[in-house]
Formats: sequence, structure tokens, C-alpha cells
Amino acid sequence: HSQQNLAPLSPYLNFDPVYLPQSQPEFIFPEGAGRQRGRFELAFSQIGGSCMIGAGVGGLGGFYNGLRSTTLAGHTGKLRRTQLLNHVMKQGAATANTLGVLAVMYSGFGVLLSWGRGVDDELNTLTAATTTGLLYKSSGMLTVF
Repeated sequence: HSQQNLAPLSPYLNFDPVYLPQSQPEFIFPEGAGRQRGRFELAFSQIGGSCMIGAGVGGLGGFYNGLRSTTLAGHTGKLRRTQLLNHVMKQGAATANTLGVLAVMYSGFGVLLSWGRGVDDELNTLTAATTTGLLYKSSGMLTVF
């Protein structure tokens, strides 16, 4: 018997596809857990994503700076390739670290505010972002003796 919803299924499956639910997927959640991820669970993907984006953007910037500086210096061959790799790795790592630190600060403040206030709303997001910016920039005003 041919049905329209059989097309995407493999002909080797030995069951009637009528029993497959046509609704949205259902997920299993532990008892007492919310139906969506909280701030703490999202923090890990935010931090990792920020580090990877920082490494990519910093690496591209390092490649551009490396091309410019090796051309001006007249490097060729293996020396140029080594210098390009040095520029890419140095600037990529520095940018990844910077964005990673910002993401850790933002996520940490967000989680603390969420746990402290007992609610996860836009005020937590704005406060976490503002606090992160103020704390990150405040280190530039400090002088070390």
C-alpha cells in the first residue's frame, strides 16, 4: 500500500509509518526541570562559542597583519610562512582569550543574578552585560606599582 508519507522513509524499514507521530518532537526532561535550558546550561555554549569566534576573527586579523608585515620586511619562502603562522596563532589566541574572559564574566554574572533573584528575565541580562563591561574596562584605570 502506497501512502504519501512513505517517501522520506527507507524501503527497508519493516513497520507501518502510520505509527510515527506527525507532531513536533517530544523530549524527556528530569522531574522538576524546566522545559528549556537555564542560564547555567547556556553559559557553556556561550563561552565556547565566544572562544571559537574570537580565535577565528583574531586568526584572520593576524593573517592580514602577517601578510602586511612580511611583505614590508621582504620575507619569502619558509621564513614568511613561519612568520604568518606566528601572527595567526598569536593574535588568534589573544582574541580568543579576550572574548572567552568576557563570556565567562557575562555568564557568571548572569547565573549569579538568576540564582540570587530567583527569576531569569531581561533585567538580569542587562545587569550582567553592564557589570561585565564596567568590570572589564575598570582594569584599564588601575595602575600597578
